[in-house]
Amino acid sequence: MQLPTQATDGPLATALRESLPSALTAAAQTPAAPSEPLLTAGRVAFTEAMHTTSLITAVLLVIAGVVAWRVIPPNG
Repeated sequence: MQLPTQATDGPLATALRESLPSALTAAAQTPAAPSEPLLTAGRVAFTEAMHTTSLITAVLLVIAGVVAWRVIPPNG
């Protein structure tokens, strides 16, 4: 994905890296043509981060379940 030059350096780039809301605000302040790639990049980055976080959480829950199954004695 090609981002406009102003999106790779300076305060605009900083705003884009901070959070999805700051990326959307920064994109709203740019002309119409460059704003669409900025919005797309922000949405894609947010979605990828959510996928990664969900995967890590799922793995940790499975590990916690196995540990609980092995550590907690049977009731009987």
